[in-house]
Amino acid sequence: MMCMILLQPSANATDAQNQNGSGRPLLNISDIKRNIERYNDLQTVLNEDVFGPVQNDSLVIVVQVHTRLIYLRHLIVSLAQARDIDSVLLVFSHDYYDEEINELVQSVDFCKVMQIFYPTSIQTHPHEFPGESAGDCPRNVKKEQ
Repeated sequence: MMCMILLQPSANATDAQNQNGSGRPLLNISDIKRNIERYNDLQTVLNEDVFGPVQNDSLVIVVQVHTRLIYLRHLIVSLAQARDIDSVLLVFSHDYYDEEINELVQSVDFCKVMQIFYPTSIQTHPHEFPGESAGDCPRNVKKEQ
């Protein structure tokens, strides 16, 4: 089942009652920003209890994640088969917040895992930089103009 995060410009009293097909509440931009800030502040390393703490000489692999869940799933299956992967810190760097992708990342059980999120993405700032704002030049403006 595919989970979609539907963005709403502002929260209202019915947000908690509205749900998408997965039974999860719909998240608005404010909720997403709060969740991103929480993940980035906590800097939680998953699976340290199994594989031990991160050391100064630990190998770190960083994976940039957007919205392609199927490709990410294939990458994770491939990484799970890599020799000595259990000694690695695998960092997933997201520019898009999605609960289903988060669940997939948090299900990784073959090494230490950390998630970080870009705090000013187009998803969280659609009407200001890096998104488009009213003061921006038109997209197809000619150099002379």
